[in-house]
Amino acid sequence: MVRGTHRHGYLPRICLLLLISGGLAGCSREEISSYRVPKEQKKSLPRHAHGPGDGHNHEAPAPERPHLHWELPTGWSETSGDTMRAGSFRISAGDGRLAEVSIVPLQGVTGVELESVNMWRQSLGLKEVGREEFAGMTSKVQVGPATGTLVEMASTEARVEGKFKLRTIGVFLEQEGALWFFKMTGEDALVAEQKPKFLTFLKSVTFHGPDAHGEQKPAVTAREPASTTQGDWPIPQGWQATEPGQMVKASYKISGGSGQSADVTVSVFPGATGGLLANVNRWRGQINLPPIQEGELANLVSEQQLPRDKAQIVDLLGTRAGKETRMLGAIVPRGENTWFFKMTGDSELVGQQKENLLGFIDKAR
Repeated sequence: MVRGTHRHGYLPRICLLLLISGGLAGCSREEISSYRVPKEQKKSLPRHAHGPGDGHNHEAPAPERPHLHWELPTGWSETSGDTMRAGSFRISAGDGRLAEVSIVPLQGVTGVELESVNMWRQSLGLKEVGREEFAGMTSKVQVGPATGTLVEMASTEARVEGKFKLRTIGVFLEQEGALWFFKMTGEDALVAEQKPKFLTFLKSVTFHGPDAHGEQKPAVTAREPASTTQGDWPIPQGWQATEPGQMVKASYKISGGSGQSADVTVSVFPGATGGLLANVNRWRGQINLPPIQEGELANLVSEQQLPRDKAQIVDLLGTRAGKETRMLGAIVPRGENTWFFKMTGDSELVGQQKENLLGFIDKAR
């Protein structure tokens, strides 16, 4: 959990990190219809409130926060976002090149800027940066009446359909008790061309309090599982519970002979979290493997029927800190949520513990 935040902000931050790391990895070359919106016309963010992701959709009071207006640039098409986004837009160059713009607010969450940037970098095939290097990458930018922090990065090789490099421009802003993320990501040259419009768009943003009738308008909130604490389910012999890190629901350490070790993590996120390809490539990047394309998934992912679940199993061999490392991952949809189980460590030990992991998945509920 981020220092200075409250537990209730934990899963919304997880949702944010997954949302913003997915980018356009799964976009296709389908034609996107766009429309021109007069610059003086202002749009309000969607007004839908959702309760916790307990398996039921229902209305619930949203936390008070300002609502947002903006001036939509010519050539941007507003799209229906998801429950995490306060705004969502699509830009098409007409030749298969696309870019997306998103606005994501998180109430009561701070200190995740570096994490977010490193997940963006990972999705672009770039190495992670430390806090000092991150500070040197940033610049100040106007967001409405406030000042935000801008960071920009681009992939060095094609990331979409083997043809297009990607570029991401992100802006962070703390405003009215919320951390706001404004991000444009897409084909490298298109994002660079659209940067002036993006900066103008940011200047047009205004934050408003109660509406004209004196009532606070409901805001978009994230669906989240009811529990975010370490699980109390039974664990295999030899597994030792450890303090869960960020974006982790439960974690364990396994020690083997000759100094061998492996780590197990359990994470639970609402929805499909970007899809199978994005998650497999995220895991591959963690052990220094290159990303794959959609057509390669069938050779790397197997579906296994467990006693109560169907799991998509990924078995990867790469390196970490210059040492051969095996990663065994399982993706398990359960209702409106997706559970992720991952074991990473010495290849031999992970192989020995595979059946323990599959048995554990059924108990961790």
